[in-house]
Amino acid sequence: MPPLIAMRAAISSDAARAFAQGFYEAIAARHEIRVAYAAGRDRMRLLGVGDDDVPVLVGG
Repeated sequence: MPPLIAMRAAISSDAARAFAQGFYEAIAARHEIRVAYAAGRDRMRLLGVGDDDVPVLVGG
């Protein structure tokens, strides 16, 4: 099964932006999906936007 990232619930625009920044910076640095996923959640925590428990990685 290819990796899939989903949100368990709706999140704020700030939270989505924080996740995307961390995730895509890691992808651009050629990290694996699971590392990029963790980077996205870490960015959410770092910026204090909340909802860092909402993204979920399935497969991969």
